[in-house]
Amino acid sequence: MANIQAGSIVSDIRGSVGTETYSRGQGGPYVRERKGPLDNTGANRVACRVALAALSQAWSGTLTDQQRVDWRSYAHQHPRRNTLGEHSLVNGYTRFIASNFQRRRLDAAIPFLGAPHSSPLWPPLFSFTANGAADTIVIALPTTTYSPPFSGLELFAYGGDDINPGVNFYASPWRYIARNKFIAAWTTDPWVINYPLDLVAADKVFVKLIAQNSVTGEISTPFQTFCIIG
Repeated sequence: MANIQAGSIVSDIRGSVGTETYSRGQGGPYVRERKGPLDNTGANRVACRVALAALSQAWSGTLTDQQRVDWRSYAHQHPRRNTLGEHSLVNGYTRFIASNFQRRRLDAAIPFLGAPHSSPLWPPLFSFTANGAADTIVIALPTTTYSPPFSGLELFAYGGDDINPGVNFYASPWRYIARNKFIAAWTTDPWVINYPLDLVAADKVFVKLIAQNSVTGEISTPFQTFCIIG
């Protein structure tokens, strides 16, 4: 791991470039070797690749020119929050993939959204606890963000590896761990998840949620938070 001293031009750097991941800890900015995905094999990984391939083909071969223009306009109107917490513009293709990916990954028969709908959802603010002895986490459902929750609201949870408690930012790798859906009531409440990785007491673990309206396809930007493992 290498340390970084930022000058007058660059004040912060987060995220991954090539084989390096930039982050910040108690000692300031640092760079480390980028880790690969945690689940290189398995049904979820295959489903992700199939969904991305299908949506990429749909963008170039199925959508009309006007639909692509609509997605570009939508992306320009609704910037996403980056790893520095700032709003940044993405292109129409990225917005199309993001709005359709979770739906297609879970069910390849679901028709993709040919045009954007209403504004994206608010990021799902939440908290959670982690149990190292049982390797479980319990997510407090973000009812304050969606009050009341609406029918068709889905939450997709992603977890990271446990890390040193002194590190206060997590970039990768993330693993999809669970989803929860609200139709009159939450599918799982309380939301207890068997964590796919070992949780070590006194370490820190990050979890992020993405919300989606399963009826219209609107998604939120991710919201991530952490807790010290008990």
